[in-house]
Amino acid sequence: MREETKLKGGTVLNRLLEPILKEGGIEEDNSLQDKTDELAESLTSTADIVSEDLTERMQSHMADIDHIEINPGPVSLSKAISPTISIKDEYIDQSVDIAERGSGVGSLLILSLMQTYVEMQVGEGYCLLFEEPGNFLHPAAERKMLSALKEIANEGQVCISTHSQAMIDQERDASMHVVRRESGETSFQLVEEDTFAIIDEIGARNSDLLQSDFVIYVEGPSDIAILNEIARHVISDWGSCNVVIQHLGGTGSLVHCDPEKLEKINRKFALLLDSDQKCEGEGPKKEVRDIKSNFDEYDKMCDVLDRREIENYYSHESINEICYVSVDESFVGEYDDIEKKLKSEMDDGYSFDKLKHGREIVDHMYQNGESIQPVEELLRDCVQEAQRG
Repeated sequence: MREETKLKGGTVLNRLLEPILKEGGIEEDNSLQDKTDELAESLTSTADIVSEDLTERMQSHMADIDHIEINPGPVSLSKAISPTISIKDEYIDQSVDIAERGSGVGSLLILSLMQTYVEMQVGEGYCLLFEEPGNFLHPAAERKMLSALKEIANEGQVCISTHSQAMIDQERDASMHVVRRESGETSFQLVEEDTFAIIDEIGARNSDLLQSDFVIYVEGPSDIAILNEIARHVISDWGSCNVVIQHLGGTGSLVHCDPEKLEKINRKFALLLDSDQKCEGEGPKKEVRDIKSNFDEYDKMCDVLDRREIENYYSHESINEICYVSVDESFVGEYDDIEKKLKSEMDDGYSFDKLKHGREIVDHMYQNGESIQPVEELLRDCVQEAQRG
């Protein structure tokens, strides 16, 4: 990171900053020999604007930042531009070169520069390659970085390498590949559906849970996908909320889950459980009741769905649209095994994928004015609790 925050040829900062500064420069077909003074003045003016924008963005990440100064340096026809960046915060009298600040500050500056790059819409049809953009970043900042990269990709292409679970489980539109090196050979595997296969490959990082503002524990990977999809529709700027959704396994595993131990990972957490109720009047199964009672004893949030599983909140219209079936409202009973019924209903060769189709069904529901209220309420409560600090 120290090398990348030096403004020399080939670094991330240099590659991002030059096109932004050039936006305020002269057209390529003008004579640089005749326009040196004009170019220097234009670059200085643009650098001032970018400095103010970067200052505002960095202050949103680090409140003690006072000012960021970009000096384009002298105009040299042989070097084009050779800018420097220095940062002044409220605790020091002098500005300090970005290369002399910590790696985390450098990463946040790159994030801020990414956001400025997007806002100024510099060019189109480009390809940006970024190795490990989440390095040295807090999970919430990682998600902001990913959001900026997505916006940049609207007018071009962005390719990143990452080992970050926070970046992988927030992505839903990109092409993803797992890269392996075995016996001296490198292989690439396209992951078409189950992005959680990538998370399994790299291993979940405990730091994502430790550094988050709130953790929502659920039973399985499909629950993560569905909750993230609902949150994307109903929570403003969900990617910046720093709420992590993590699966712990089914109720058979969760029954041994100790709220006191979970609190040592992150003191703010909640648990969402299927009721596993099979008929009206039966109530949640015993294991679910035991878990709920245990969490209540520790005064920890534990929500149990009124219906059997989250799939029992799907609308039949969205099921028909996504799964290419024709069922009526009675198909989705409150205590039916919806996964089993859909696998039986769908044509041969086109089976029900609980994660992929579940996410698409929920997306279709929300695009058509439908909702899953119990989950919405839980998400809003968790975000509100996370924001209390």
